[in-house]
Amino acid sequence: MLKTREVLEKLDIIDRGLYKDMINQVNLPDFYKCIAQFSGLNIKEIKDDVMVNYLLTWAKNKIKYFKMFGNKLQLDIPFTYKEMGDDRRNKFRDLEIKYVKYASWIEAFKDQETLKMNQREMDWDVRDLIKRLFPTLAIDGTAITHFFKQYLKVEDEVVTDIGRIYENNKIEATFTMSIDPVDIMLASENPYDWCSCYKLELNREDSHADGCMAAVLDHASIITYVWNRHGKFTLGGKYVFNDIRYKRMRMWIALSEDMKAIHFNSVYPGRCDYSDDFIKQLREEVETVIANYLEVDNRWKKNSCGSAYRVNPYGYSEYDSGNVYCLIEKDCSGQDKVYTDYEIGVFDEQIEDALGEGILKGSYIGEDCEDYDEDENNDCVFYNGKGFLTKNYKRKYYCERGDEYCDWCTEDGICNCPNGCEWNEDDDEDEDEED
Repeated sequence: MLKTREVLEKLDIIDRGLYKDMINQVNLPDFYKCIAQFSGLNIKEIKDDVMVNYLLTWAKNKIKYFKMFGNKLQLDIPFTYKEMGDDRRNKFRDLEIKYVKYASWIEAFKDQETLKMNQREMDWDVRDLIKRLFPTLAIDGTAITHFFKQYLKVEDEVVTDIGRIYENNKIEATFTMSIDPVDIMLASENPYDWCSCYKLELNREDSHADGCMAAVLDHASIITYVWNRHGKFTLGGKYVFNDIRYKRMRMWIALSEDMKAIHFNSVYPGRCDYSDDFIKQLREEVETVIANYLEVDNRWKKNSCGSAYRVNPYGYSEYDSGNVYCLIEKDCSGQDKVYTDYEIGVFDEQIEDALGEGILKGSYIGEDCEDYDEDENNDCVFYNGKGFLTKNYKRKYYCERGDEYCDWCTEDGICNCPNGCEWNEDDDEDEDEED
């Protein structure tokens, strides 16, 4: 594993001068851990020259955002919002981590909507356990704090913290815009109970985690997220991070080259669980940062100004024209004008695998094989879930009998299906003769 100094020594003198400050701020050991998990490799197997190329490509493409953030990889903004669906559950998760010996009991109450206990909001096994342990307790209407204090005999500090969950529906947090490679790779890693297809998870054929790596390298992508806790985290049961921010929610954004058009992806997790006012609150934070950096009026218009699309088929198809906001400017006569021809191309860098053995095809190709022309060398390939390396992609051919792309068909039309059938042109001829 290279040290930061060794990475910089591998750059030419011009690149070193331009990107030294950026690369110095990357936690290189943590980035190696991310790439190892992403690729299904041990850290020592990762090719150092590939890591240098990752960092140089990232720095060249993201330096304008680095400058916008005040020569930092992350821009932190104080952020207060009204509690929503998962926020209370996340508060309980926080207490589980803080009070490990009571974690099971704390977890049992995570779905309670008020401080008063309600059997209908409990799992049946929890309700049954309480009735067996405390047969004289009237569950409904009893304060959760009273139960913990009088029946479980926990410390006053625990009782107080549980009570605070229900005292205030305002969440004091931080909204962050980030180009930190570790932040981007850990887009869906957190100690809460949400995840997504961007999670760095092995043995998952439907993973779209190559979208994380594509977002690290491209010209357009920035990750934004809301958080109010940080600490240790273990990735894939193997790699320990001493201090990461625990994302309560995140939202990918993509910017046009001149930063006058922004595409906003859905807020995750939940997607549809957030109010229009909350989504607007997040969006306005981004718009304000960009307008201030460009030194223009902070006025934006939705929809009619362009679209966003994936240049390479990495990640997930969540880019459309419905969530593009463009800057409203003044023309020479003082009239409002909005450019309407923005096309924001995300994932515009191809990903070399961590062994240096080739370019990743993209996890998304297998979902829409018909969209790719094999004559143009866009093979219909599928990812096997064992780590994003070129060797873990397999080309498949269409099975006429199964009406799908399968593992058993060959290029010359022979299909050895698992039910024992073997189809080729001779079979069809035999069937025709019988008719």
